[in-house]
Order: sequence, then structure tokens, then C-alpha cells
Amino acid sequence: MIKNYLLSDQWKYAGVKKIEDIKIEHLMPCLECHLPQTKFATDDVAVEIAKAAVNGDLNTLSKLSINCLVCHHDKAIIHQWVDGPPEDNVIYGNKSGKHEGVSYYSMIKKSPVLQESIFCGQCHGLGPGFHYPNPVHCAMLYGSYLNAYIPSGGTKTCQDCHMEKGHFMSAYSDSDMAKKAVRVDVETLAYYFHPKAFEWTPLAVVTVRMTCNAGHRIPDG
Repeated sequence: MIKNYLLSDQWKYAGVKKIEDIKIEHLMPCLECHLPQTKFATDDVAVEIAKAAVNGDLNTLSKLSINCLVCHHDKAIIHQWVDGPPEDNVIYGNKSGKHEGVSYYSMIKKSPVLQESIFCGQCHGLGPGFHYPNPVHCAMLYGSYLNAYIPSGGTKTCQDCHMEKGHFMSAYSDSDMAKKAVRVDVETLAYYFHPKAFEWTPLAVVTVRMTCNAGHRIPDG
């Protein structure tokens, strides 16, 4: 994907002619949400990630994932002019106190947004990332939540549903969540079509009704 995305003629103004030209800024439209800690990395890391993706190096790619600090530090403060930027030695949670058993991030402070849907909206989106030179239109769940679910009388936050099982963050891959999210009603009518004497063709009419019970549209990015 990265090879086709950046090395094709379509992206001729990206300044990328070969893998070694790829910089962090080229990856951030996707990695801002999928691997946000990358913004602190050097351009050498961008080249390493790109080569792993192009070469199908699953051993390297499997090590790239969201870590605890993404939610509990980097994105735990949204209104930084009001609440200040995330502090270096602090983990943010739902309460304040000591962060036992660690020498760094030794303090816990309460995040003003950790239990609010706007916190999830930082990645699960309102629409295109127009702050990038080449905007990406990806997840729109938060927009759907704000513009459809809430006006229809919904009262739950993202966390109310997706953290019922804790940090597992249950979603479509969890069978219990899938059953709650979508109701499927099926009606069938069986009959025989009789085109001529002594010929009967079995037929059926199947009516399927799917009702979304989630706090946002399904599916989405």
C-alpha cells in the first residue's frame, strides 16, 4: 500500500521517488491514528516501516501497535491551552495518585476527557484530515455518533459500550458486541411455481431486515 500510495505518479508532489525518500510526514496522515507515537520518531524509522510494508515483513510490522501511552498520555489532554500539555512524568487516568512500581511516569493524574466520547473522536473521526497536505478521508464514527445517535436521543458514550469488558475494547470481532450492535430479522415464504401440468418449481421469498442498534453507523473505517 505504501509503495503504491507514495511512489506512483498520482502523488508526484509528495517529493518521494524511492523508498529512501519517505519521511515521517508522509506516513502521518495514516499513522496519526494507527501508530500515533510515530510522530516522535526519526525519518529513518519511516523508511524502515515503509520497507517492511513493501516487503511483507510481518515480523517487523507485528511489533507496531498502539501502546498504553497513546491513550493515557499523548491524547489524554485535548484542550491544552486550558489544561496544559501532557506532563512528562504523568500517566493520565480516571483518578489521581501514585503510579506504583515504576520509576518513570510515577504519577497518575485525572484526565478531563478520558471518559468522554470526544476522547475517542480524536482518532475515530469527523471526516477528512484537512490539516494535512493530502487529506485522508477515513473513520467517521464520531461524526455519525454526534450527528445521528445523539440527536435521536442516545445518551451513552463510546466507553459505555466498548469498554464493558475493560481494555479489551470489544468491537465487531467480539460476538457479544456484534449481537448487540445489529438486529437481523428474517422472514421466509415458501411456495411452488406451477408453469405447466405436472411441473412444480420450488421457490421462496426471503425478506431480511437489519436494524443498527449501535451508537453510530455500521460499517465504518
